[in-house]
Amino acid sequence: MATEFENNIRSKRLSQIFWTTEAALCAIFLLQFFQGYYIEAGIIVTVALLTSISLFFIKKQHYETGGNILVVILTIAMLFFMWQKEGIRDEALLVYPAIVIFSIFIGSRRLSLFLFMVVIVNVVLIGYLNHSGILQNDIAANNLKAVILIVIFITVISYAIWLVTTDMKNAYLDLAKENRRFRESQQQVD
Repeated sequence: MATEFENNIRSKRLSQIFWTTEAALCAIFLLQFFQGYYIEAGIIVTVALLTSISLFFIKKQHYETGGNILVVILTIAMLFFMWQKEGIRDEALLVYPAIVIFSIFIGSRRLSLFLFMVVIVNVVLIGYLNHSGILQNDIAANNLKAVILIVIFITVISYAIWLVTTDMKNAYLDLAKENRRFRESQQQVD
């Protein structure tokens, strides 16, 4: 059973991850909208609205459910854009490392493994279908839109890594402090 302190940390991290996701989706929406990709902009708004369901669960202290909803919706959106756009070369695939970090950090490990398998199967299937000529994903030329999307994705991934390493560093420092106290108390007993 998680302590109140642990729940406060989970709530804080989930909220940070949720709002980071929403900020990234907002930036992507603006990019798509001002570039004239209105259908993609609408899809991004839909994804942003759907991910807000996870905030409801976070507020109700159902952290794992909220985290799982968030990563499932993001995975579905990523796969949708991969299938509809540039396949395995789509910028959307770059968001997958952040999804993995988020899912392991805030959700269920079992779900993380399941999503990993789903993504791998989809990547292999898209690759096979493109190779055999059954499906042809057009590869767009590098342009400013692609650059901005990549910068957004790398920023989200970097932030996720920063959150995880900050928590790991804090846990290490707390453990070192407890170890030091234990050794001092042990010396006093001897």
